[in-house]
Amino acid sequence: MAEKKYLQLKIQIDDVHPPVWRQVVVPETVRLNQLHGIIQIAFGWQNGHLHSFQDDQNKRRIYVDAIDPDTTLEQELTAKTAAYPLLQKGPLVYTYDFGDDWQHTITLEKTLSPLVVGAQQVPFCVAGRGPNRVEDSRGVDTSGNGVAGAHFNKKKINAALIQAFPTENADPDLTELADQQEPTGSVREAVTDPDQLQADALAQLLGGDIGKDDLADPEDFSNAAVTVALQDIHAADEERRSQAQFVLVVGLTEGFVTTAQRKRIAQEIVTKEDWLFEKIDQPQNDAVYTRSQIAIVGAALLHTDIVDPFLTAKERNQLFDWAVRYVQAEQDMRQLKPAPNTATSAGLRFLYAAVMHPRFPAKKRNQLANIFLAVLNHLQTPFLGDESEAMAVILTDLARSKQLSPKKMLDLLDQVSQQVDPGIEDDRPETFYRERAWQSTLYAVFFGLMNVPGYQDSHMLIFSLITSYLTMMGMSDLDDDDDDDLDDDGDEDDYPPFDEE
Repeated sequence: MAEKKYLQLKIQIDDVHPPVWRQVVVPETVRLNQLHGIIQIAFGWQNGHLHSFQDDQNKRRIYVDAIDPDTTLEQELTAKTAAYPLLQKGPLVYTYDFGDDWQHTITLEKTLSPLVVGAQQVPFCVAGRGPNRVEDSRGVDTSGNGVAGAHFNKKKINAALIQAFPTENADPDLTELADQQEPTGSVREAVTDPDQLQADALAQLLGGDIGKDDLADPEDFSNAAVTVALQDIHAADEERRSQAQFVLVVGLTEGFVTTAQRKRIAQEIVTKEDWLFEKIDQPQNDAVYTRSQIAIVGAALLHTDIVDPFLTAKERNQLFDWAVRYVQAEQDMRQLKPAPNTATSAGLRFLYAAVMHPRFPAKKRNQLANIFLAVLNHLQTPFLGDESEAMAVILTDLARSKQLSPKKMLDLLDQVSQQVDPGIEDDRPETFYRERAWQSTLYAVFFGLMNVPGYQDSHMLIFSLITSYLTMMGMSDLDDDDDDDLDDDGDEDDYPPFDEE
C-alpha cells in the first residue's frame, strides 16, 4: 500500500505588486472543488463570484462547478477532478470573478510525508505575504492591484480552514464565508481598522520581499539564526546585513519567529540606541546602513505588537520616541541597499508603524507637522526614494482609521504649506525641491482622501494649494477662456490639470 502523501502548494495572485501569495498544505487526494474552498479562505475571498480552473497544458479545457451549455470550451466538474495529476504536469490557473479577473497561479512545490505534517489538521496554511484584495475593487483601482483588505493572518486562516474542513476529505463549507471576511461596501471605506491599515501599508512600504524571493526555510528563523541576525544587522558586509534584515523583519512581520524570539529581538533592539543614532549628525557615512536597518526592525516590532501584543510598555514607548526623533534627525538622502530607498524612507516607515499603533500618544501625533517640516528642510536634492508617498500614507491612513480628525488634518496641511510655499528662491534650488516634494505629498493625500467622509475642507485646501503651485510654475491653464476647461456637464473643471507637468 502506497504511503499517504500531502502536497505543499504555493498560490500567488497574478499581476499584483508587491506580491500576494499563500503557501498551503493539502491532501494528495484534494479535488478542485476543495482547492477552491481553500483558496477562498486563504485569500479572504467571499465566494460571491464565478470561478474556474485551467490547466496550462490544455487551454481548451476548463474545470467548473457547474456545466455551462453556452461555452465552446471543454468542461469538467471540479467536484470530480483531482488536483494532483494536473499539478504534476505543471501549474494550474485559478480564476475568481470573471469581471475583475483575479488569476491565481498554483504551483506544486513538493510532496510531504505524514511524518513531516505531524498532527496538524490538513489543509492548513504554512506561510504567506501580502494583504487580501477587497472584492470588486479592481475596477476602482487603475493600477490593477485592487484595494488592500485584511492583512495576512495565518492563525485566522487556519481557524477558518478547520471549520470548513472538519476532515481532510470533507467538501468545504463556505456558507458563512462572507460573514467572516471583510465587507463588500465602499472599497475605500471597507478598510478602516487601524490594526489592519498599519499591517497592510507597512507590508507594502517594506517593498514586498526583502532579500529573498523564495519561501522561507524554517531554519532561517532558528534561535541561532536570530542570534546571528542581531549581530549582523551592524555588520560592514552588505550581504550579512541583508540576511540579518530578512531574518528579523520577515520573521517578525510574517510570524516565522516564536513569541519568545520576538521578545528577545525587542530586548536586544531597545539597547541599540547608539546604533540607531550613530553619526546621524555626520551625513554621508556608512553608519547610515545600520541606522536605517534598526529603524526598519523597529517598525517591524511595532507592526507585530499591533497584530499580537508582546512588547512591554517601556519597550513600546522607547520605540515610539525613537521613531519621532529618528525621522527628524536623519539627513542622509542617498539611495541605500538593502534598506528600502533611503534612510529617510526607513525612518518614515518607522514613524508610520508608531503613529498607527493604538497606544501611540496623541500629543506625539500632534507633532506630525513639525516632523514633516524637518524632513523637508533636510532636502538638498530631490527625494530619491518614496518619502513623499510615505508621508501621504501616514496622513491618509490616520484619516481613514479616524485617528486624525478633519480639523487636525486641515491645520496640519495648512501649517506645513505655510512654511514651505513662500520658500522658493532662484539661487537656492533646495527650496524648489522642498516645494515640489510637498506638492507630491499633497497630490497623494488628495486622492487618498477622495472617498473618506468628513474631509471635504481638506480636499478644497489641497485643491487650492495645488492650483496655486501650478499657476506659480506656469503649468496651469485654469485662467484660459477657451472651452477646454469645461467638463462634460458644461461646468468648469473640478480638478487641476494634473497631467500638465
